[in-house]
Amino acid sequence: MRTFFIMTMVILGCWDSVLAQNPKSERIKEIRSAYAKAKEKIDKNGKNGRSPHDVSFIINNVADEEAEITSEDHFDFYFDERVAEDGNHPKQLFFVAGNSSLHGNSKYCEWLYDTDGNLMFSYMKAETDAGYVVESRYYYDTSGKCIEQKHNTPNTWTSEKEELEKADKLLKIFKMTTSGEDLTPYPDHEDGVKPYTDQQMKHIRQIYAQAKDKIAKNDKSSTPRDATITVHDLGEDWPPRTITTQFFFETVNDEDDCCYFISQHNRSMSFDQYSEYLFEPQTNNLIFSYYRSREEGEQYETRYYFDEKGRCIEVKSDEEETDYGYLSRHLANDLLFLFRAICQ
Repeated sequence: MRTFFIMTMVILGCWDSVLAQNPKSERIKEIRSAYAKAKEKIDKNGKNGRSPHDVSFIINNVADEEAEITSEDHFDFYFDERVAEDGNHPKQLFFVAGNSSLHGNSKYCEWLYDTDGNLMFSYMKAETDAGYVVESRYYYDTSGKCIEQKHNTPNTWTSEKEELEKADKLLKIFKMTTSGEDLTPYPDHEDGVKPYTDQQMKHIRQIYAQAKDKIAKNDKSSTPRDATITVHDLGEDWPPRTITTQFFFETVNDEDDCCYFISQHNRSMSFDQYSEYLFEPQTNNLIFSYYRSREEGEQYETRYYFDEKGRCIEVKSDEEETDYGYLSRHLANDLLFLFRAICQ
């Protein structure tokens, strides 16, 4: 009996030694530990009086015009916020969960990132309307090489390369959404307003009314076309805030999704800001912007009207000073850039 016990301990010791010398086993162990910690942080996100640190994307689109097949993609991004040496508060993505549906088929995905933004693990489970289930797991080393993959069926719906590409795209979209950095160059700036005709103002008001009518119909439609981004974060020097951005789009030339209207609502305990951006359907140029701000008991409203060259032709504002729509044009360009990155 004593001999058996000794032999058992020797075998176990040798097995532990083998595991210690096996980088693949150690890496998978590390990934599982990181996954468990990520799930724990997600469970605590926004609880116990703490500000939530997450971003969500919801994208609705018509996949087949004739059959009225609508796709819905919903992604939840979870991040940590740290204080850098320069005093900034960079946001570090660590986990993304995605739900998609299309014509009765559903898919759930997960992507786990390390502190350097590298993909560690991805998971996908899909089910068709006929009940067929596909499930896949991918494990990656620090260089992005897949070291292990597990599937419940040979008929997989994805690959280790596709998962890396998807994870990289999601990370880039997250950074564009939360970094606060400019996505597009600032436009040319001209002070003052340019002469305009009554026909120009009438055209802008007609386009605005048409856009609002399309949005109302879209909200009631079983086949909507819109995208919503919601950002929850603590910010740097302000109370917890929520930023909600909505994009409304339609198909042009039977292939391109063209955004015709964007609204953005930025709110917290101390302020409430709302803005709108209206685009010319044919050129996708900004032709109107609206901004409303409530803060410390004060409220301001500003409207800018633009011609086909992006020049300000009319200003209506409660504020004494104006930039003639310069910042509005830049913010609109940034939001359009973000829309194309998400939806195309």
